[in-house]
Parts: sequence; structure tokens; C-alpha cells
Amino acid sequence: MSITSVGSSELPGYGAASFWRDDVQSERAEFSITVLDEWQRKRFGSLLLSILWHEAWHAGIRTFCGVARRENDAMRNWWESAGGSVSTTARQHELTM
Repeated sequence: MSITSVGSSELPGYGAASFWRDDVQSERAEFSITVLDEWQRKRFGSLLLSILWHEAWHAGIRTFCGVARRENDAMRNWWESAGGSVSTTARQHELTM
């Protein structure tokens, strides 16, 4: 198996996903998902979330939490469609699953 350097046309980057375990509640983690504009609304974020959730579950994570900008209704709708809950404040959407 060869590893291709970042920026190579053989292995372009379309997005990224990661999680960080909570220091106090070890079964809880904050998540982050980023998808390039041209790959949004093509279910790529859903793919990243399912891979991330699978990896996190095997690491003992049972709850994801995160935030999105208040004006990011696409994220809110996507999160709810994936089974998550959303609490909206004046500045942001607070996401939990």
C-alpha cells in the first residue's frame, strides 16, 4: 500500500471528520465534520458521520455533541434527519445524538 501526499490528484480530499472525548464524561465526545462545498448535499457528510460513529462506538463513545451556526439550517435539518436532537439558542444550534 502506498501513501499519497496531501494535495495529490490521486487522492483528493473531499471532507474530514473527527471526535474528541469529553474529559469528564468519557462516553461523550464532541464531533466535527467538514465537507467541501461541491460535495455538500450529496450524502458525503452522512457517510463521514456513519464512519465516525462506528469508530467512536468502538472507542466507548455513546453520545456525540457539537454546535453549528444559527443560520446553518441545512446542518440542523441534516442532524435531525440522522436522528439527532437540536436545541437552538440566539447564536447557535446545539447538537446531540
